[in-house]
Amino acid sequence: LNDTQTYLHARRVTDNMYMIVTVPQTDVLAARNRTIFTVLFSIISLSAVLCLIAVTMVNKLFRMACKDSLTDASNKISYQEYLKELEKRIAYTHRSYGVAVFDINHLKAVNDEQGHMAGDQLIRDGYEVIHLCFPEDEVFRIGGDEFVVVFDDTDLKKTRNSVVRFICIMDKRVRDFASSSQVVVSCGYSEWQRDEHYRDVFKRADHDMYKEKAKFYAYNPQVDRRR
Repeated sequence: LNDTQTYLHARRVTDNMYMIVTVPQTDVLAARNRTIFTVLFSIISLSAVLCLIAVTMVNKLFRMACKDSLTDASNKISYQEYLKELEKRIAYTHRSYGVAVFDINHLKAVNDEQGHMAGDQLIRDGYEVIHLCFPEDEVFRIGGDEFVVVFDDTDLKKTRNSVVRFICIMDKRVRDFASSSQVVVSCGYSEWQRDEHYRDVFKRADHDMYKEKAKFYAYNPQVDRRR
C-alpha cells in the first residue's frame, strides 16, 4: 500500500460491503519486538535473581562446611584439604613453610568450675588472640582448644619475629596469671626442612608448644595440671 509493506485484515459486513483494516508492517513488528524484549528481559532478570540466590546458598553451605561454627576459624576438614594441596605444592616447588601450633591453657578447669559455656567463650577468646596476632593467615581449629597456622615462605623471617612476639606476650600473661577468665595460649613453631613430611614439622612445633605449656603450670601451680 503506497509502496509500504502492510498487514491487512478484512471482514465482510454485508453482501456487498467489506471493512478492511491495514497496519504498516513496521508498526506491527515494533509492537511484537517490544513484547519479545519484555518477555526476554523478564526471563533474564528472573534467571539472574535465581542465580544470585543459588550462589548465596552455595557460599553459605561452603562456609558451613569449611568453617568452625564456634570460633569462625577454618575447621579440620579445611585443614586436611589444605595439607593435601601443600604436599602437592612442596613436591614440585620445594619451597619452605612454617607451622605454628597453639593450645589454650586451663580449659578443662574452666569447663569443670564454670561450665561449658564459659569454656566455649575461652576458646573463642583464644582464637581471637591468635587471629589478631596473625590477621593475614588462615587459622585452623583442629581440636577442642588446639589451633594451627601454616605460613608460606613469602617472608619466614617476618613470621619468626611474629611468633616470637606472640610467645613473649603469652609469657607475660603466664607470669601475671591470676584469673581463669584470662586467656593464655601456648605456642610452638617449626619450619620445613627439605625432604621432610608435614607430620615431622608439626611434631616439632607441637613438642615446643608443650614446652611452653609446661611453663604455665610451673608458674601457676595452683592450677591442676591435669586440667
